Amino acid sequence: MTKAQYDKITNGMTYDQVKQIIGSDGSKLSESTYKDAQGNTVNVQIFYWQGNGSSDSNANITFQGNTVASKSSYGLK
Repeated sequence: MTKAQYDKITNGMTYDQVKQIIGSDGSKLSESTYKDAQGNTVNVQIFYWQGNGSSDSNANITFQGNTVASKSSYGLK
């Protein structure tokens, strides 16, 4: 993943929209569920993509309820 691709990803996007920007599937790091204030079950998944910078460059994107809730990156170019 490049920094330019990462910068295009915004909260509320679906996994398919993110995949279209990046051009590949991410690796699922974790998945969990919790109950929100209304008692609804919410699914949370964190995906990892290798970056295009140094060998340890990467991006992690957290999906909550099937949309982007947060993102973080390290060393992307």
